[in-house]
Amino acid sequence: MSKLLRRVAQILFILSLCLPAVNGAMGLLIWSTGLFFLWLPLGWPTFANVIFIVLYIRLNDEKEILPLLPCLMLTLMIPGSIFAIDGIFGWGYVVWVMSGMLLCADWLCSLMPHKQRLIVRLAIMVCLIWAVGLIGLGQYQQNSNDQDIFEDLYFSVFYNPLGIMR
Repeated sequence: MSKLLRRVAQILFILSLCLPAVNGAMGLLIWSTGLFFLWLPLGWPTFANVIFIVLYIRLNDEKEILPLLPCLMLTLMIPGSIFAIDGIFGWGYVVWVMSGMLLCADWLCSLMPHKQRLIVRLAIMVCLIWAVGLIGLGQYQQNSNDQDIFEDLYFSVFYNPLGIMR
């Protein structure tokens, strides 16, 4: 079951690179640009991609993983992204964070194999709450008076939660 989590995390990670992530820019463009600016707080969330790849490889090789790696990855993905980057977050960002959450759940499964089912259920529940919460925030934002700033961002979570073009 944990290998399934790892595979889904990998698929979501690759998918996130192909979707608009921030201000309509594709995830791959943000990642490749952000790697050149790692000394700035704006570039720190892209370092989570490097940690994701290292964590994924170590999990596949069944090597020991320092607890710092998954914690740092999620810290850079969730609050680091929200507070360090100004702009409109798209579905690429949501899928990217979900891939990190699932990879962390896979890591927890490797630590506690007897609790795999519980961990998988919790990870899926947290990912769903994350996505539904952003859809709700998107609906709120869509109904607010500041809608004109989202006009050109059709695939943004906060402009168009369902990804449907008008």
